[in-house]
Amino acid sequence: MPSPVLSLGSRKAAQASVAGGKGAGLARLTRAGFPVPPGFVVTTAAFREPLALAAKMAHPFPPRDAGGAMTGEGGGSDASPVPSGDLDRARRFSLDWPVPDGLRRAVIRARRRLGPGPVAVRSSLVGEDSGAASFAGQLETVLDVEGDDALLDAVKQVLASAFSERLRAYVKKKAPGATGPDRDRGLGVPLSAPLSLAVVVQAMVRAEVSGVAFSADPLTGQNDVVIEAVRGLGEDLVRGRVSPDRYRLDSRGALAASSPADPADPAASPLLAEAEVRALAATVRDIAARAGSPQDVEWSRDAGGFRILQARPIASLAGLRLYSRKLVSDMAPGLVRPLVWSTKYRSMVKNVLAPTFKALLKAPDLDYTRLIVRYYSRVYTDMTLVGESFARLGFPVNYFDMIHREEKAERVKLPFRLRMLPAFARLGRLALRIFRMARKVEPFIESHDRKIDAYRRKDWRSERPEALLTDLDRLNTLHADAQWSIIAVAMNMAVRSRFLRRMIRRSVPDADPGDLIKGYGRSGGLAPFEAMRELAAAARALDRDLLERIASDDGDGTAVATAGRLAATEPGLRLLGEFDAFMARYGFLSANGSDFSETPWIENPRAIWRTVARMALRHEEGPSPDETEAHREEVLARVRAGLGPPRRLAFDRLHRSTVRFIGWRERISLLMTEDSYLMRCCALAIGRALVERGALEREEDVFFLYADELREAVAAPATAAPAARVAARKAEMAADAAIDPPETISADGWSAPPRTAPPPEPGLRELHGVGGSAGVARGRARIVRDPALDGRHLTREDVLVVPFTDIGWTPLLAEAGAIVAETGGQLSHSSIIAREFGIPAVVSVRDATRLIRDGQAVTVDGTSGRVVLHPGEEPV
Repeated sequence: MPSPVLSLGSRKAAQASVAGGKGAGLARLTRAGFPVPPGFVVTTAAFREPLALAAKMAHPFPPRDAGGAMTGEGGGSDASPVPSGDLDRARRFSLDWPVPDGLRRAVIRARRRLGPGPVAVRSSLVGEDSGAASFAGQLETVLDVEGDDALLDAVKQVLASAFSERLRAYVKKKAPGATGPDRDRGLGVPLSAPLSLAVVVQAMVRAEVSGVAFSADPLTGQNDVVIEAVRGLGEDLVRGRVSPDRYRLDSRGALAASSPADPADPAASPLLAEAEVRALAATVRDIAARAGSPQDVEWSRDAGGFRILQARPIASLAGLRLYSRKLVSDMAPGLVRPLVWSTKYRSMVKNVLAPTFKALLKAPDLDYTRLIVRYYSRVYTDMTLVGESFARLGFPVNYFDMIHREEKAERVKLPFRLRMLPAFARLGRLALRIFRMARKVEPFIESHDRKIDAYRRKDWRSERPEALLTDLDRLNTLHADAQWSIIAVAMNMAVRSRFLRRMIRRSVPDADPGDLIKGYGRSGGLAPFEAMRELAAAARALDRDLLERIASDDGDGTAVATAGRLAATEPGLRLLGEFDAFMARYGFLSANGSDFSETPWIENPRAIWRTVARMALRHEEGPSPDETEAHREEVLARVRAGLGPPRRLAFDRLHRSTVRFIGWRERISLLMTEDSYLMRCCALAIGRALVERGALEREEDVFFLYADELREAVAAPATAAPAARVAARKAEMAADAAIDPPETISADGWSAPPRTAPPPEPGLRELHGVGGSAGVARGRARIVRDPALDGRHLTREDVLVVPFTDIGWTPLLAEAGAIVAETGGQLSHSSIIAREFGIPAVVSVRDATRLIRDGQAVTVDGTSGRVVLHPGEEPV
């Protein structure tokens, strides 16, 4: 006969049918090595007979008719309450139940194996701690139990609590109006089935501090660990009797804390030190990773450290479809207008993402066209769909979160199951295809350049709007080809770079891997800056007063007069010619090259003139190509000297291929930005035609129409009424621009975020991200969201804080002393440019433009990936 008592470390105790939901969860945590207090489970089999007898007395759940429908005492479809006297009778029976001798002996033996000290006795119902129902607080918990008789009495108290109005009301609320077995099983157990209960007995924790911790925000699903803490035991917190200290640690390590206590009270200091918060958060995230879903964790801290008392799915997030910006923050960092959304981003899903997922999964039932959505005018990814895809591959559903938060780590532990093998085979074939693409990249770049060359010379005003729609489709198709290529090139580059970094750190640990790719960006992302530096050298021949006038031009009309003065001198006339040539080559660049609704340089040359004049006045050349190359070769020689011949050969090949892919990525990025510019020219030409037909007020209004609406407007401008739609969209996007939407949101409960961005958390001292360029610099924070609209003159004393960067940001990046960016990685544009300029950079710092005040003193540590805030110093 199976033992009625099992240790929490036993394999059988990990089965919910044996140990109940709570007991099975604790057994799994114990077996995984988490710090769970020692204990045992009195199994469900031990209570099957007394529960069945008591249930006959009370009928705590509505009985069923022959067809499975609920009936009340007098029949009908609505269940009427069971008389309280019947529940009292069942409870008395449970409290008076004579514990069988075999069970009594087994419980006492297991209790004595725990050693001296009191124990906690807790319920563990089958179906408890599931995603559908937690049953938190619905059954009895008895604490500080000492002595054999008191322990057995406590077990019976827990048993008796199964017959309470409180539990009955909870079950009815979780399945209101249930009419069939499918609805029943939403709780994990049929309502009509008898209760199945186990009891958990654990050594009491002498808690100094206790609380709950969520591996994700229970309101939004955002990937922040939220911790609540109170002094002593956590029962009052669970029952809502006290206000806790609250800590929030985001996925990049930024910590915010708040306390309801009186600051004048000496005992009001934080209950948890920062190191303790981070250690507990790491444990909670590991529990969630192992469970494969966001977790609600009860914990205590005693003299020996943290103890995990319970873990269950976060009930508020169970079954909800979650969307996040994490996957797309680099591609779509800001607001996206309807035309851009319905052309570029929808084609990216159709031509790149959907085929890739389908090739890996062979799952025709998953609709990947809904992989991204547009909400609050921003792009979000369906993380539930991503999770379902990972689950089909055999990974935890939150595997992306595991990888994402560990970007700085050397490796992420990969779970392995046999059912992963087919997916691994498909993944291997896809990876091999991508890895072998090197010989195809150069021909693709040359072919793409030839295909768009005809559009560079096109007279957009000469075509009818119907023909222009065809041009827009063709350009979008070309752009989709480039989207696949740049993703494949970026994957190649990232994998090779990671292997390269490992080899460097093993041979020369003190070498900066970023030094080995310095200088190679000058032919790609830095090419416009190099050309701009040549313009600045030519501009130094001008009168200084004229240069200062250009450098301070704020759009007040002085540009026309300035152009006249330039044309009056030979150096000025020569500079005008060189500037026109520069614009012919790079005028398509903008602050966001992926968004063709953004104004390019050629339409706003004042910002470029201003930058050129400032560079001329500063006489700052920065590191010359020769100096950069000499430093790179010196580091390269040190690394090669630390490797044996075979590894040196492998290193050389890996370094060359990484550099090639970096160059290709930059060149394709430039071509894609030019694609966007040409799509803009085409869209504006359609907009002009619609203005002439009276359908739109301004040609730029075309960007506020979806692609199908644009076709409708071209076909029948009088009946399509696009102007009314544009007005509504403009108002909507203006409202969206004023808010700070969460990183993660739920489609089943779109609670509107605050209409204005919340202020920085008080007491915030440090932000964390990814080290993009080594070094440490201190300066004044300068928040810039659009370089074309920000005319401030930056110096090396300034720290540029930006939401993202593109090639079009390069002139502004060149002026700053350090960079902090909300998006990006170690191979992002921000990081590469910062390394080229020899300034520190920290990227992927979430909410940096909100949490850092303009003018605030900050220290940027690009080596460790930290941004230290100095809140005591007022903004300047």
